[in-house]
Amino acid sequence: MILILSIKGDYSTYEVCEWLRKLGKKFIRINGDSDNDVKFIHHDISSNELILSVCGKELNILDVTSVWYRRSGLTKNMLDINVAAFKKNVVFPERPNQHVKHHHSETKILLDLVYYHLEKRNMINSYFNASLNKLIVLDIAKNNGLQVPLSYIVTTKTRLVELLAFHGSLITKALSEGVYLFTENYAYYSYTERLTPNRIKDFPETFFPSLAQVEIKKKYELRIFYLEGKCYPMAIFSQRDTQTQVDFRKYNLEKPNRSVPYSLPMDVQVKIHGLMADMKLNSGSIDMVVDKQNNYFFLEVNPVGQFSMTSRPCNYFLDKRIAEIL
Repeated sequence: MILILSIKGDYSTYEVCEWLRKLGKKFIRINGDSDNDVKFIHHDISSNELILSVCGKELNILDVTSVWYRRSGLTKNMLDINVAAFKKNVVFPERPNQHVKHHHSETKILLDLVYYHLEKRNMINSYFNASLNKLIVLDIAKNNGLQVPLSYIVTTKTRLVELLAFHGSLITKALSEGVYLFTENYAYYSYTERLTPNRIKDFPETFFPSLAQVEIKKKYELRIFYLEGKCYPMAIFSQRDTQTQVDFRKYNLEKPNRSVPYSLPMDVQVKIHGLMADMKLNSGSIDMVVDKQNNYFFLEVNPVGQFSMTSRPCNYFLDKRIAEIL
């Protein structure tokens, strides 16, 4: 049995599921942001049972043979288990919500137990490594011989002005995964932005610790999907359009960037493999930039990043490949 842990509306998950059906493989899909009724039933170590109830049907997690951790999976579902039943039982009168916090802590232990056993299976991606620290990843990349942008964490306008004067061109982006939020009327995104003297002049003298990197004058950029030790690279000619020069995610829908399959040098592939091995990742979406002197710069890796945008233009059929691995 294959277990897929995803979210509603993820088209990449849909494509892989279609291939699983085509290949005749049985699977269960659980969306972490849906109203799926998922409950922890019991765990019996002696009889090799770890039972969840999924929409009223019992599933022994220890019978699962393959897992694809695509997105949030069981997290929201399991952390909501039975909380409502305890809300009226105020155990700590001085702190009315303390019992709920304790319940969540207990449930987190159960959640970790489930994923601990799932990680022993044939698994693509990892619950424990689904969110990475970009700055730590840059250090690991550097230790594996990959070039990375000169990076600074700054808190004052004075320091930022000094860095801009010294390096000539800087960009900034979120330290974390950034903002990705949809409301009824608006959509909010975090992009990579160029820091200019005109923008900096309106900054307060002190601000929250922020990431500034020396801008790499790119020849083109690379989106590389890494899967089970193999790189699937795509070159994106985003520098030719002012709208996408700094961040290609500011898509020009009227005149899209040219994207083509790419042959990655073997030494770069070896360094990427070392990086992914050190982070215990067997899958991820990697961003790199090639500068005008043909130097390769590693930017970041998203362990659960999109792959359709690489697979389709390059005919990699990654959805089928994932289905075959599971």
